[in-house]
Amino acid sequence: MNDLIDIVRLTLPALLVFATAYYFFNMLTSRDYNELNNPTQNLSHQALLAVVKEFHAKAEKDKIAELKLENHKITLPLKLQAYERCILFLERIAPSAVLIRVATPSMNTQQLQAALSTTVRTEFEHNLSQQVYISAEAWDKLKIAKEEILKYINTSISGISEPNNTALYAASLLDLENQNPYSAHSEAIRYIAAEAREILG
Repeated sequence: MNDLIDIVRLTLPALLVFATAYYFFNMLTSRDYNELNNPTQNLSHQALLAVVKEFHAKAEKDKIAELKLENHKITLPLKLQAYERCILFLERIAPSAVLIRVATPSMNTQQLQAALSTTVRTEFEHNLSQQVYISAEAWDKLKIAKEEILKYINTSISGISEPNNTALYAASLLDLENQNPYSAHSEAIRYIAAEAREILG
């Protein structure tokens, strides 16, 4: 019983203040709205109406700004994570990197070629959702880089007549990578990294 009395004693003043404020605010915005909006009313009523409208407009503007800030706090980490994953994807599909992960001594050249192509395509599919968070230009460059790597993988085998000479195939693939320092792959890494830095400010 004493707890109930304490609760009422603590909340009653706040409720009275709220009710009073609500009454006067409601009176200004609801009951007298039509009256205040009437051009025949005196200037003080029109000025009061302008103040109320300005108050509402400012509150609305502040609320929108607050929502944008909250949205930015949520999306910024997701965007940065997407850029990181795209860079990681590009690094992982570089011929020198993918060869180390995929090649085994038991493979012949065709098996190695197929395994390399499958790995690149699978990694790309795992990262499809990242296009939601990065720019269309960055995503296009990433796709072009992926197609370039697949072209390297398929082109490098064309001059190899021995099916079991995987070492020669791997060397041919690495040579093709090294001969193109300004490739679409390296351009995609530079572009995506620069775009991420712009977001960080």
